[in-house]
Amino acid sequence: DGPPGSSKSEGAALSLTMCGEHLLCYGTEKGVIHAYDHRQGKDAWQLRLKPSHGIMRSMFCDSHKQTWMATASNFGVISLFDLRFLMCAKRWQHPCQTDLHAMTPFDDVIPSDTSGNC
Repeated sequence: DGPPGSSKSEGAALSLTMCGEHLLCYGTEKGVIHAYDHRQGKDAWQLRLKPSHGIMRSMFCDSHKQTWMATASNFGVISLFDLRFLMCAKRWQHPCQTDLHAMTPFDDVIPSDTSGNC
C-alpha cells in the first residue's frame, strides 16, 4: 500500500511537507504531487511535474497563506507552483544542472532585523 490517495504505479513518496494545518503534500517517484486533506480522507488536488525535469528531491509550501509551493529536482530544476490556480508559474534550472537535495525558505534561515539593516 502507498500513501492515501496515491497509486502503486506512481512509486514511493519522495518528499513531504505540510501546506497549512490540513493538507499533507507529498511527491511521488513518477512526479505527481498530492495534497492529502486529512479532514476529507482524500486528495484535495494533484499537480504533475514534467518527467524531463527529473525526479523531485525536495519541496516546501508557503507557510503563511499556502498560495505557492516550490519543488527541486535531481536535474537542478526548481519549479514554483501557484496553488490558487494549481499551475506552474515559473521554472529555473541551476547553472550546473546538479542534484538539488533540499531547499530552505530564506525567512527560515535569517532572522528578521527590525532596524532595517541587512
